[in-house]
Amino acid sequence: MATNKSTSIVRTDRWNLNPTAAARVLLSQTVEVSRRVCRHLIGIILTHWPSLGGLSSQKRVLVVEKLIHQTAKNPNPKYRQFDQTFYKFPSYYRRAAIVLAAGQVSS
Repeated sequence: MATNKSTSIVRTDRWNLNPTAAARVLLSQTVEVSRRVCRHLIGIILTHWPSLGGLSSQKRVLVVEKLIHQTAKNPNPKYRQFDQTFYKFPSYYRRAAIVLAAGQVSS
């Protein structure tokens, strides 16, 4: 019996970016902050890796967020300095940084 394999098409676009001098400064500042966030998170994740290592990526993000991010339901996170150091850091960047840092710790 033959199986039907669906073929998927992968398309890759290549864009040349030509940022202005001001945009280059902003991009480098963004990279710098992103790296600082990841370094900060790596230390926290390393500390808690025995309990985080067996979790799925999605569950791991939730647990790490509970450790670092203050909310109405989580008024006293264990690592308050994260929110103080990275004030108003967008949640989607925070979650992406957690996944990246956890990947670094796991490898």
